[in-house]
Amino acid sequence: MVAACDSERSKSNANTVNADGGTIAAVDGAALPIPSGMTYYQDVAPILQKSCAGCHKSGGIGPFDITSFEQAKKFAETAVEAIDEGRMPPWSAQETSECKPLLPWKDDLRVVAADLAILKGWLADGTPSGDATKAAVLPTAPTLELKDANVRVTLPSPVQISGTEDQFVCFSLDPKITQDVWLNGTQINAGNAAIVHHVLLYADPKGESVALAGAKGSYPCFGGPGIGGSTELIGAWAPGALPSTTPPSVGILLKAGSRVVMNVHYHPTGGMKVETDSTTSMDLRWTTTVPENAGRLALIGNFGSADLQVAGGKGYGLLPSADENGSPPKFHIPAGAAKHIENMRFRIPGNPAARAAGVPIRIWTVGTHMHYLGQDMKIDLVRPIQGDRPAKECLLHTPKWNFDWQRGYSYDAPLDKVPGIYPGDELNFRCTYDNSMNNPALRKVLGSQGKTAPIDVDLGEGTLNEMCLGVFGISVPQKYSDSF
Repeated sequence: MVAACDSERSKSNANTVNADGGTIAAVDGAALPIPSGMTYYQDVAPILQKSCAGCHKSGGIGPFDITSFEQAKKFAETAVEAIDEGRMPPWSAQETSECKPLLPWKDDLRVVAADLAILKGWLADGTPSGDATKAAVLPTAPTLELKDANVRVTLPSPVQISGTEDQFVCFSLDPKITQDVWLNGTQINAGNAAIVHHVLLYADPKGESVALAGAKGSYPCFGGPGIGGSTELIGAWAPGALPSTTPPSVGILLKAGSRVVMNVHYHPTGGMKVETDSTTSMDLRWTTTVPENAGRLALIGNFGSADLQVAGGKGYGLLPSADENGSPPKFHIPAGAAKHIENMRFRIPGNPAARAAGVPIRIWTVGTHMHYLGQDMKIDLVRPIQGDRPAKECLLHTPKWNFDWQRGYSYDAPLDKVPGIYPGDELNFRCTYDNSMNNPALRKVLGSQGKTAPIDVDLGEGTLNEMCLGVFGISVPQKYSDSF
């Protein structure tokens, strides 16, 4: 289920879990009564259209269609239960006792308490239809497609995946860009969802990937595009991700003649079965007008050691964990560990021109990324030099991490109001993992690889490796982009 709630409803959102049969608690602690007399055509259809029909429609990614009265009635109990338990719509960003972001989220998918109460009342009354001739006006169903894309480019040749080992394949794609453009939207369309684990898009301004790809248009790669240092990350996708769009005044430069390297991480389904992917594609949307602000995507985290950066004697990178007893920190999750925590710290580097002008880097979107052991991830921004800004600001908390439903979370605020970061500010990452058989996601992955017990897990790209990674959309005014 997916929906775009307006900002005012998002600000008062209450996706309340396990309310009793007579009332449902709102986010401010008030109790809303479960109403009676609710009908499908008058009360329920608009909620389902807004919150569910983007996925749960004929041909959609949801497992059932909920766009008619007959279908809604059939799946009413399943849908209401999933919403009540917070499993649907898929939205991992939460306000918790540890994290209260200062701004609301754009396109907040969660069902507000009043709407959940209506659904519960309709279910309790036996799911009456109401009067179809006096049906309420339905909102426009949300779409998972990138609107107004300039180009779609599909894999140049099929790839076959089998066995038990993850495979990393890079495809050299030609978007046929004849002049400099500024990307403001990207989307990956997974061809074979059973094996596409995640996808990264890199700009290849010199076309270096062509020689590597050869006639097939693809080549094996690991950890990146496998070409020189002129590449730039321009897009990222994992299961559950919606189209990635920039704020109106932000664009990511893609130079004339550039190719795009699509780095696909494939995860086999196990055994002797051979899976084929021939239809994974990327959509790009751009403008040829230079935007006011230059944007970038930044992946920060995944530190495997300490002191990657040092300032004033204070260590950065991977921090010591509780079970290391003073030895140098190492990213390592022992087999059977049910609540293992890794902490990381990153210091924002200098941008000389912007620093001199007092211009911050703006964070307009933020996401968390782990693999199947992941349970909980939190990202904090710490400001040693506070000024008029909070000394500590929680950017994002995903306390019920779900690999199958990943996305970036964009702030519902003008660009000049979203969090700003300056050289010397710090990003703190806390990642919690469950490497025990109590973790159903781990059991599933182990089974696909013929394993019956957990194994020790280290940092890496593979499905049975782990990550602790923040994904950030950032921007600065164009005049400072050279040192960005």
